[in-house]
Amino acid sequence: MMDRHLVYVTMVVIVALIAGIGTLIYLYPPRSQVTPSTSSNSTQVVNSTSTQAVNSTSSASTSTQSPIELLSSLSGAFTVNSAELESLVSYRPSGISINKSADIITFTNKTVYLIILAGPPNNILTFQLFNLTNPTIEVPLDSTVIIAVIDDGYLNHSFGITSTPPPYPASVSPNQDQPAFPGSEMPPTLLINGLSPASSNTYSGYLLKFNATKPGTYWYLCFVPGHASSGMYGKFVVYG
Repeated sequence: MMDRHLVYVTMVVIVALIAGIGTLIYLYPPRSQVTPSTSSNSTQVVNSTSTQAVNSTSSASTSTQSPIELLSSLSGAFTVNSAELESLVSYRPSGISINKSADIITFTNKTVYLIILAGPPNNILTFQLFNLTNPTIEVPLDSTVIIAVIDDGYLNHSFGITSTPPPYPASVSPNQDQPAFPGSEMPPTLLINGLSPASSNTYSGYLLKFNATKPGTYWYLCFVPGHASSGMYGKFVVYG
């Protein structure tokens, strides 16, 4: 009799325990370990943003103008910075022959690009082209000549092409020495006063554009008083 009663009590206790554990599981389920779906979306947005930033930086680094693009954007008086000046000076157009021993630069193309440094620090009363000092410049007849003259030194300098040969007096008058071709000289006031010298990271210049319509020998020179008479000139030849 006692054994049956003990078995009955034991079964009741077991059933009660099972029921209690089930209730606890129902009321307090275990936390899920699944990563919320918004986490992956957030990661995608971050990656997309960083990719856009990289593309933007890459685009900015390749947006530097080429020498031709830079020359095409210039007109009349202009200023350039050190990087732009270096880009222009390092540019070597096609159809050019350089005779260093004779100081002669010859162009064969009908479009001629020239970047001329006026009064560089190593020789302040000269013009320099392709590391040559006051070289003879030869261009074909009926060519379009585009010249960017840039003051690279400590003094004011100007530029013009005339048919009057050297020697030159201390004061060269633009009225007496007319331009060899329309557009081949800076404006009269700028011819006498010259471009401003280089300052920190700024270089002043002037863009000339003209057509070489008549063969012959001409001369380019600085019209600032005393400069041409000190040797700041060179020969400009139109051949045909």
